[in-house]
Amino acid sequence: MCGIVGFVTGYSNGLAYNEADMFQDMLFVDTLRGVDSTGVFSVDYNSNVDILKEATHGLRFISSGEFKQFKGKLISRGQFVVGHNRAATRGVVTDENAHPFYVDDKIVLVQNGTFIGDHKHLKNTEVDTHAIAHVLAEEDNIETALQKVNSAYALVWFNADKQELQILRNDDRPLFVAYTKSGGFVFASEEGTITWAANRNKIELSKAPYLLAPNHLVTYTLKDKVVTSESKDVDVKFRGKPFRGFLPEDIDYYAGEFPHVKSTTYEASNNTLTTNNRRDTLSPKNNKKVDILFADFALNNIDDILYESSTEISNAVSQLDFAVDATGYLFVELIDYVKGNLHSDCTSWHVYGSVVSPNIDTEHGPTPVIHWIVYNKTEAEIMEYVHQSFYQVAKSTTIVRKLIKDNKKRYLVAAYGSNVREVTAHTAAVN
Repeated sequence: MCGIVGFVTGYSNGLAYNEADMFQDMLFVDTLRGVDSTGVFSVDYNSNVDILKEATHGLRFISSGEFKQFKGKLISRGQFVVGHNRAATRGVVTDENAHPFYVDDKIVLVQNGTFIGDHKHLKNTEVDTHAIAHVLAEEDNIETALQKVNSAYALVWFNADKQELQILRNDDRPLFVAYTKSGGFVFASEEGTITWAANRNKIELSKAPYLLAPNHLVTYTLKDKVVTSESKDVDVKFRGKPFRGFLPEDIDYYAGEFPHVKSTTYEASNNTLTTNNRRDTLSPKNNKKVDILFADFALNNIDDILYESSTEISNAVSQLDFAVDATGYLFVELIDYVKGNLHSDCTSWHVYGSVVSPNIDTEHGPTPVIHWIVYNKTEAEIMEYVHQSFYQVAKSTTIVRKLIKDNKKRYLVAAYGSNVREVTAHTAAVN
């Protein structure tokens, strides 16, 4: 889970002081959606782009001298400003892998969302968002470009060639927008981020923030220091193959019973997929049956959560035991969610995250995945559930699964969580 915030000023000579302060406050509180990295970009009234990003959390970022200089430029000549807080789901945590991504001196892009499957057929980049930026840079037609992208997303990008700031989301990620009474336009991944920051900085909104309609493109064009806007529906439905990532024949699953799993399964036939009936107990002994639970974990994060050696696997399993507290619980920070089936009205979700514990050693391999299943929630409700971030769970069965990719054995280490209960961020930090 990541977060996006941004502001388009209604003034022609830079953001007002309270607009710049509101943006800073939104970037700070948006850290709750991602502590791994923070990044911003701005466009001034001459269409010059300024980018600043670092692998650090929002508070440290906005306290830096570099950000203070960045903010000063906003007040003197800024027209558009966009911020991003990253919760890393693909690609290691480095300054380079922080959003925004700048490609071909043309596209500057931030994303909230995760690519479904392997993104490297589009561009061999470490981070999936970076690949999407390349697609938009290489294809001028937005619809044609994004029809190649199989991803959950809210996207905000600036096209330097066309001098256009563009904002778009699909059904899988939220983005709230609002207008200020001074003619500004503000957006954020959460409604409360906008209302809280506006109230704090005495900025009046024309009306309450609302969720931007999916597949509705908002464009702000800057030409000769004059900003115009338009919006329209676009056809960006993914046009590629329905399967997420590499072929299911390449997956060798652990042969065992998982009575806690209740999900749709898939059966491969001639490289196409058909949906089987939902079952209460899934027995993935046939390696041509793909359990969405582990398929999506692995395929969405293939380079980030897999181990390669038996020593690494053993260490990962041991880490889970070290992280369990005296009451037998793990503290978990959620990263994202995966649909439990392909129904359009899906109400069952796999949520997954990582352990919050000083005993977890992240220097010698990825953190084991912790997951559980949530029933009877709409997508809006599961977004809020994931946003709460911190939970206590009792560790159940630890499962190691082998995957074959590029003729190389990789292993996924995951634990199922039960007896889930929500805790505060402070409680999790203390523990």
